Amino acid sequence: MSIILENDRLSLTIEPAAGGKISSLRNQRTGREWLWQNPHIAIEAKPYGTSYVEQLDSGGWDEIFPSVGPCQPDGWTIPDHGDLVSLPWAVISVTADRVEMSVDTRFADCRFSRVLHLDGNTLRAAYRLQNKSAEKVPYLWCAHPLIAIEPGMQIVLPEGVSMRLDGGVNVPTVEPFSWPALPGLTNIDMIPDVNAPDFKPFAAKMFTAAGAVAAVALRTADGAESLRLNWDRKDAPFLGLWLNCRAWSGCGSAPYFNLGVEPATAPFDLLTDALAAGSGRWLGAGAVREWEMTMCIE
Repeated sequence: MSIILENDRLSLTIEPAAGGKISSLRNQRTGREWLWQNPHIAIEAKPYGTSYVEQLDSGGWDEIFPSVGPCQPDGWTIPDHGDLVSLPWAVISVTADRVEMSVDTRFADCRFSRVLHLDGNTLRAAYRLQNKSAEKVPYLWCAHPLIAIEPGMQIVLPEGVSMRLDGGVNVPTVEPFSWPALPGLTNIDMIPDVNAPDFKPFAAKMFTAAGAVAAVALRTADGAESLRLNWDRKDAPFLGLWLNCRAWSGCGSAPYFNLGVEPATAPFDLLTDALAAGSGRWLGAGAVREWEMTMCIE
């Protein structure tokens, strides 16, 4: 059963049985739905280990832990997009504008908890990760909200931020570049018109340099509305962006048009890559980590 939180500014819908997914974030005053929703994949519970890109990429906002891509670091087996997306979450408490939920992971004995609270025009997310086992556990985390983009929408980051391209479709292989000038493409801070006669589909996964930013905003084409994410650099030193302009689909449908905005602990999708580069994290036996993030609609 879905949980709906509301106040006079925001409406939030959460799906506890379907990996704790936030399926909708809507501005009550304008009616704008900010989260992309995949018309080809239904939101529903699936068996643990189900391919995310084939059957679980229904849109909305997922929490990714302990890896985006499937891998086996140090003998641990991690499924596609991690442990949380195909596990049912337990609802601890719920009020009109606040919900607390948790889920016990399977790849290791950890508990991931999240409190969502609507505070005026701001969604506050508070996280807690507990290692219940007697051995240290490797991980990366990223928030995984998929944004419903439109031509002319602007991605607002400081000009000149160093970025690293981490794969994509129809994009060049380049050394680190300065935002927003990805070589071979027009400036990618402005969402292109995918219906323009000269448009060429592309998709790009990018990460900022460590500690480069602690906020990112999306501004509508008319400038009348924006969404802004804020976090602490020590909790999430990197920002990942997945800009998919009609170039990729994992479920066999027509390619998607969406944007992933992902504060992250590491600049990689594979935990094995993060550990090899020294940016993966370890949670000690019995240890707890807590962090926060906010999403504001203005």
